[in-house]
Amino acid sequence: MRKIFLTWITTLLLSWCIISPVYAMNNEIWQQVGQPPLTGDNANVVSLTVHNGLLYAGTGSNGVWVLKEKTWSQVGGPQGLLGDAVYTRNITAYNGSLYAGTAVGVWKWDGQTWSMVGNLSNDSQIVVHNGMLYAGTGSGVYVWNGFMWSMLGNLPPTNTSCGLTSTNGVLYAIHPNKVWAWNGDIWSETGELSAAGYGVSSLATVDNKLFIGLMNQGVRILENNVWKPVTGKTPLPTLSGGAHVSCLLSFNGKLLAGVLGSDVWVWDQTDWSRLGAANGTMEEMPQINCLFDYHGIVYVGTFDGVWCYKSDQEDPLSEIFMDTSNHWAKDTIKKLVTNGFVSGYPDGCFRPDHPITRAEFVTILVKALKLEPVQGKVFMDIQNHWAKDAITTANACGILNGYQDGTFRPDELITREEMAVIMVKAKKLDFSFQEFSITDGKDISTWAKESVTIAIEHNMMKGYPDGTFKPKENATRAEAATVILNSIQ
Repeated sequence: MRKIFLTWITTLLLSWCIISPVYAMNNEIWQQVGQPPLTGDNANVVSLTVHNGLLYAGTGSNGVWVLKEKTWSQVGGPQGLLGDAVYTRNITAYNGSLYAGTAVGVWKWDGQTWSMVGNLSNDSQIVVHNGMLYAGTGSGVYVWNGFMWSMLGNLPPTNTSCGLTSTNGVLYAIHPNKVWAWNGDIWSETGELSAAGYGVSSLATVDNKLFIGLMNQGVRILENNVWKPVTGKTPLPTLSGGAHVSCLLSFNGKLLAGVLGSDVWVWDQTDWSRLGAANGTMEEMPQINCLFDYHGIVYVGTFDGVWCYKSDQEDPLSEIFMDTSNHWAKDTIKKLVTNGFVSGYPDGCFRPDHPITRAEFVTILVKALKLEPVQGKVFMDIQNHWAKDAITTANACGILNGYQDGTFRPDELITREEMAVIMVKAKKLDFSFQEFSITDGKDISTWAKESVTIAIEHNMMKGYPDGTFKPKENATRAEAATVILNSIQ
């Protein structure tokens, strides 16, 4: 009943919103996460986090849920976190376990059971700051040392838990109408609001600038120790006389704001624009509770489950790899995956150190260069190959020629010197007379020497620490990803 009422009232109030152009990235759309998505009483998602590669959702009075293989399940079984008797404020991963700030203290999930952390029974919101766990309560902020909770300084008491944010190495406490910063010794008020009763909901930092979201006065930025309105040509939508901002997120150098009665809005330092809409309609997200960034994808916890902003219809968490977390090319792989240029295997792995075939490499390259399909030469051995379109397109664009016998040999492993030749052709780079010290230069094929030199000069490829280039070695998936990303940056 509550959800129906909120949806009705939100839809009614939408007529007061100001509609602006939509901010879109690569034709992304909003899509619900999970098959099926969280629904009914379980759909009020107030907090999101990732723990051990899995997405977790705190759902207010219905405990914590985890997404495994696209299916949501309640953490701890049907009773979840103390059944429906406890309201979950927020969740976070810490020290290898999942923690929840609730209306009755802080709780820990060790993979088997929920247990209370220490003797703190206050209404609590939690955050990890500089490797320590903190809890914001109505009576102040507490820090957990692994054995007990200790009060941190002296904050004025409030009637509810205070939100905590860790950003740019500073711990902030959000009281209803004020923001406080901890300097290691004392709490000090940050900035001045021109009037009381604004209701600070959230805080975020973008380019070392501090922003706060207010429950009825939009977004403000800290300038000369005063919180000043963030305005542009396009104002944020308003409800009952004010823009109700429930959450903020720093994302790719921009500020994202969740606005009640609307969608997610983007501040690009000059103006506000709306970040798409759920399935093209504003009514799909009646109440935005939280924003979360994982692997370059924006997630939103709403009164109608979890949504994400992505360019295809696949579940975004299918691109979380179990074998890249400590790999040297982790960030490179993540960028290519986020942009849809490469994917992993059905078992959840990327296999970064495995070799890559000629067909696989060309397919990723064509996607990364955003080449439109063009009819090119159909080599005699790709007639029914899955990569036929990418290979013919690359040939038509002058990127590859194949072998003299009329074949392309798509399933053969690509070597480092072959990769250099293809990349130099793809980028149409000129020859340089600069010489590089490669101890195994004599091993480079005559037809590849020029391309290897150019690829090294343009920082697309590098040699190994021992001074070799290893031209005849098979390129790995991680090396291929790095070369391609270097070419498009």
